[in-house]
Amino acid sequence: MSDPGTIVAAPPPLPQVPVAKPSPWRFWTTLGMGVAIAMVFTTIQSFVAIGLVFFFHWEGPEGMAGLLENVETLIHDGRVLSVSMLISFPVMLAGCLFFAHLRRGMSCRDYFSLKPMRKVWWLLLPLFTVGFSLALGCLLQCAGAPESNEWMLQIAASAREHPSVLIGLVLFAPIAEEFLFRGFLFRGWEESRLGVVGTILFTSVTWALIHGQYDVYGLIFIFALGVVLGVARWKTGSIYAPILIHLVNNAFAMFMVMRFSESVPV
Repeated sequence: MSDPGTIVAAPPPLPQVPVAKPSPWRFWTTLGMGVAIAMVFTTIQSFVAIGLVFFFHWEGPEGMAGLLENVETLIHDGRVLSVSMLISFPVMLAGCLFFAHLRRGMSCRDYFSLKPMRKVWWLLLPLFTVGFSLALGCLLQCAGAPESNEWMLQIAASAREHPSVLIGLVLFAPIAEEFLFRGFLFRGWEESRLGVVGTILFTSVTWALIHGQYDVYGLIFIFALGVVLGVARWKTGSIYAPILIHLVNNAFAMFMVMRFSESVPV
């Protein structure tokens, strides 16, 4: 029996087992999944466009030559654009959410940084976007860029006849593309060796490359805008920032083209 006055030493504390921090998919896995999403998106958009060629308009010789002739003609048709965008862009968004959901331990809210922004950003970012667009546009025109892109002129002509095109360009495209580039890809690459700066630049380059319908000046603009989108995503910690900038940019671009190209033949 121990002496009542003896102090018994407490047992040593159990070692703390470190809890693994939830992490996104790694660099190569993220890249592979991103390519898969882009391929499915492109395939669906192409099949929808080709199918609508037969549904809406079929004139010309039979066979592949006739198909290619009509595809080239109707690729900017408002009906084709509307339906293909309203189907393919939700597919892109669904692909991002699906692959993020497969990563156990992380909610989609954390994966895509679906966090509220400070109220001041909702005012400052649209103003900055318009100013940035005007300033960079003027610089590029001084460097030799044309006043309007031919593809944008054709889209504007389609939008006048079928306003639903604007829903795809101004709403669906910004949301889906930002979930892929500044959401899924950004989240997977920022914790890799690229780091934040490398991720901003890499996502901007890949985002510019998918816009092959633009000339070199348009690609420069898109790359620069991509850097702005990446910095906004990083500084605010919220995907709502690049989505807002993207929405405002597309809406402003369409307004400018439709407002000042009414007399331009397309």
